Amino acid sequence: VEEAHLNRVMIEISHEVFIVADSSKFMRHSFAFIADMNQIDTIITDSGIPADSKRQLAEMNKNLVLV
Repeated sequence: VEEAHLNRVMIEISHEVFIVADSSKFMRHSFAFIADMNQIDTIITDSGIPADSKRQLAEMNKNLVLV
C-alpha cells in the first residue's frame, strides 16, 4: 500500500507517465489502486497482450509499445 501511494505521488508530479508491464498483468485486479488510465501516456509490454486490452488501449488513444 505504501508503494502504491508513492507511485501515485510520482505520477501526480510527472509530465509523462509510462507503464512497463508484461502481458500477464492485463485483465487482472490488484489489491492497491495506483492510477486511472487517463493519467497514463504510454504502455510498454510484450506481444502476449490480450486482443481486448489492445483494442481498449487503441480506443483510449494510448501509446502502446510492444517489445
